[in-house]
Amino acid sequence: MPPTSLARAFAAIMDAHAEQRCLGWRALPGAEYSWASYADVKQQSVAFAAWLRQKLRSDAHVGIMGHNCYEWFVADLACLWAGLCSVPLSDGWEPGVLEAVLAQTQLAAVVCTPACYARVASAAVSEGSRVTHIIVTEVADEMYARVGAVACVGLPDVLATASAADPTQCWYVERDAGMAHTILHTSGTTGLPKGVVYTDGLWLANMQSYEGAQVGFSYMPLAFITDRHTVYTALWNGGCVGIATARQGGDTAQIFRDLLAVRPTVLKGVPAFWEHVAEASRMVQDRQLAILGGRARVLCCGAGAISEEVARYFRACRLGSGEPVQFLELYGCTECGNLALNRQLLPHVEWRLLPLEGDGAETARVGEFVVKTGKMMFAGYHGRPALTAAAFTADGFYRTGDVVRVRTAADGATLVDVLGRAKSSLKLANGKWVHPETLEDLYRGAAGVRLLYVHGDAAHAHLVAVVEAEGAPSEERLLAEFGRLATAAGRPRHERISGVVLSQERFSQAAGTLNGTGKLVRRALYAAHEAAIEERLTAQRLRAPLEHLEAGRSFAEQGGTSLDAARIARLYAELGVPLQRVVAILLQASTVGAAEGQLRAERQCTEADPLADCALAELTPPAGSTGTPAARLLRALVGAQGHRVLLTGATGFVGRAVLAELLEREVPVTCLVRASSEAEAAARLQHALLLARRWRPEWHGLLLVARGALGPEDLGMGGEAWGTLARSTAAIIHCAAAVDLKKGYAHHRRANVLGTREVLRLAAAARAPLVFVSTTDVLPHTTAAAPEVACTPADVSAADSGYAASKAVGECLVAAAARRGDVTALIARLGMVAACARTGSGNETDFVSRLLVGVAAARAFPQTEARHTMVQSVPVDVTAAALCDLYETLRGGGGASGAVVHVVSGAPPQPMAALREVLLAFGPPFDALPLVPYAEWMRRVRLEAQLSLWPVMAWAEKLEEFPTFNRRGARLGACCEHVRPATAAALRRGVDDEALHRALRVLFATSGTLRWDALRAHHRRLSGVSGASAVLSAVRLARRRAAMRNSLILVVAMLAAVYVRRRL
Repeated sequence: MPPTSLARAFAAIMDAHAEQRCLGWRALPGAEYSWASYADVKQQSVAFAAWLRQKLRSDAHVGIMGHNCYEWFVADLACLWAGLCSVPLSDGWEPGVLEAVLAQTQLAAVVCTPACYARVASAAVSEGSRVTHIIVTEVADEMYARVGAVACVGLPDVLATASAADPTQCWYVERDAGMAHTILHTSGTTGLPKGVVYTDGLWLANMQSYEGAQVGFSYMPLAFITDRHTVYTALWNGGCVGIATARQGGDTAQIFRDLLAVRPTVLKGVPAFWEHVAEASRMVQDRQLAILGGRARVLCCGAGAISEEVARYFRACRLGSGEPVQFLELYGCTECGNLALNRQLLPHVEWRLLPLEGDGAETARVGEFVVKTGKMMFAGYHGRPALTAAAFTADGFYRTGDVVRVRTAADGATLVDVLGRAKSSLKLANGKWVHPETLEDLYRGAAGVRLLYVHGDAAHAHLVAVVEAEGAPSEERLLAEFGRLATAAGRPRHERISGVVLSQERFSQAAGTLNGTGKLVRRALYAAHEAAIEERLTAQRLRAPLEHLEAGRSFAEQGGTSLDAARIARLYAELGVPLQRVVAILLQASTVGAAEGQLRAERQCTEADPLADCALAELTPPAGSTGTPAARLLRALVGAQGHRVLLTGATGFVGRAVLAELLEREVPVTCLVRASSEAEAAARLQHALLLARRWRPEWHGLLLVARGALGPEDLGMGGEAWGTLARSTAAIIHCAAAVDLKKGYAHHRRANVLGTREVLRLAAAARAPLVFVSTTDVLPHTTAAAPEVACTPADVSAADSGYAASKAVGECLVAAAARRGDVTALIARLGMVAACARTGSGNETDFVSRLLVGVAAARAFPQTEARHTMVQSVPVDVTAAALCDLYETLRGGGGASGAVVHVVSGAPPQPMAALREVLLAFGPPFDALPLVPYAEWMRRVRLEAQLSLWPVMAWAEKLEEFPTFNRRGARLGACCEHVRPATAAALRRGVDDEALHRALRVLFATSGTLRWDALRAHHRRLSGVSGASAVLSAVRLARRRAAMRNSLILVVAMLAAVYVRRRL
């Protein structure tokens, strides 16, 4: 073995600094830091290594999951000594992602903190898992029992029973430099995280790149490389590292209390962190950075670009000793290490630029960055050879996926400006390229803006910004601020923001809109604000043809012809405004300004009239258009794969289950997905299947993406791509819909009415049978069985929500098209859809989940009467099977065109008291559910809002007694005649106790709706306290946590002010 093997080198460091400080932590917030020496860390990690070697194979992989803590590093070092590969796991992953990673990396054991135990246990027994041991970082008790064949043990128990290492024996395993040391996963914002393999040799090369002892601070997620690199480079040089105290809720102030105690000499952070620190430091004129402990001489910024102004501020700071502060902007990636420092390319990096797709020769200095970094290159993606091969060019350059501008400085140095990601870079409808990340960095400088997401797509020529702002700035003020910044930066017109959406909640990892490194999760931000974004884009699209004209002169006076008017009218026709009416307004109005006002009124009038929409019957196919890249790609793909089922709404709760069902039946599927590129669309589908916990890599060959959207003419695809899709479509399952019971008809109209009309046009052109997914919400409240007939305009008028009205209009359109013989269609009305009976994966935000969370948090059950029955539900996988069976029946010539079937539970209604018995049988958190009057139960549930991201619906507060469900009159009838016998049996069964228990395990083990593990641990600490007192104590705990969620800037400023006063 070479003398510089990783284990031997680290062992020598541990021995050389045996009595020095190594790792420090606080046992509790407010306590003093405790420090373990190198000898302490060695002794405990060696003992754990011996246990791992005894229990696991010599080539085993060990996962580590949890917040930053001393035990995390003991486990990581134990893997090094035992010769095992460690695999950090993110506690922010969705359940399906965690299960996929466990299976992909073939983990044999997982070390986790108590807060992660339930999620790990659930994933450890999922299909494909090979986990045999779970090691919890605290003493194991009754909470941590054997799960199936998986044994559970506490790390303190392991260390307490371990025998001392034999000093005559080598206590670490010597390994070749090419062996896998660790597998670090990418953020996974565009699909399943990729496992980047770091060999012993690559990790050693990273450690040897840094010299000098440091005092580090560990607070960033350890599942990614940045913080782990901070810790081990410090230890490699005999330094020490303070570990951040586990934060409760949003207590960001704890980080700064820890910084004042640790006083690091080197500190890393993301741009948002440094921007907040700079602003707070300016407020109290703290140019010595006492707020960071007063001796942080090296500050590193990564994971994104930072403004020049903030960088200049820190570089002008001086420590109390007079030593200048180094502010380093790092640019690199997990796969190939650091590439540039302060935007200057590092000497060892070879590079080239690849032109952007369809970019031609716009500029020779802008393109996708591909690099070689010699010994700093990764070994590949674990278990994914195809992805590894795709990551490199034919001549061995790694594709970073970044779009950069390369320029030469005055001193001859090569500088790299990162403009954005190739996957998120997009070409607008006007042919102009936009790099959203660069614009986000620019516009984040607007007053009051904390974070923002810039959205654009190929169907529009404008950009919309979703903004998380401080205070309550108006959209007009923000647009003016953005315009000022764009002008100052010399940005062209197509890079300016045309519309603003103010986010009602903060971007965060808990909400799924930020990943573990603080980067935007773009697909989640779009999904959360889709309706508002589309509304702004539509407004801009309608305004664009007239914005170059003078408002005070008429359309005709400025050269407008009837042909021009007809072209503009087509935009309004998509929204239901009659084409002839638009032409008349444009040609007859006295001024363009007056025409715009009339058109605005016409649009509002049309949006408010669902009865008028029942007559939207034109199904004329679009004219062909010139070839586009999307059309050519789609034509090439479908030409090779033949006829397929078109599925809309494949990323939704029901749609993703239908997609999985079709793929399991080996049916080729085309999914209509809104995305800026085929890669982004494919990633959205993969993510949807991961959420459903039913992803299989072998499905790639059956799955095809068609980029488009509901609402715009031709599904936003253009005539040629639309025609290609029509020729390749053998059947359609239309699941997509906008659903928001608090919003009116106008909000749902675009997707549910205009979108349905466009799907009908496609079905008519393709001669493809259509399954239209509707809802039992279109039915009136009645105890009588509702007839299985399509809605009429009278039903539209009687609808009790905007969503129900829009779906009733959709039924009218489908039924009319079927009567005319334009299409062969079947309407499938869904009732309440429950979690998957197979996997337990559910919809955390639906009513039933909220109700269960409310019962768990209240630790009580409401008193009910016999007429109060449980919500009758059908598992989502059974619902999906029924829809696929109906498609097969319809395509085979069965079923009458225009028929309606109810896809609902056939089980007899059960009293709510039966639900209480099922929950009690499930056990914790339902181990004690005393019956209490409804008013008292609601009082407790009201308190639950402090403990849950999604509290029980507010409407329940207005009721005097527990609500009555199952009042729509939908009965299981004709559906059973058109589905497979097994599906019919499952529909008659509904949700049985086994399926409910599986759903409960997933909801309370993996859900973000309630940090149940933390609440349960808090209850356990309240030994001897009554149930009611425990609830109130938990609520007080939650309120204390909520009170800590103040502005980070103010927290930092107060801490800085204290230190300034002390110095004075």
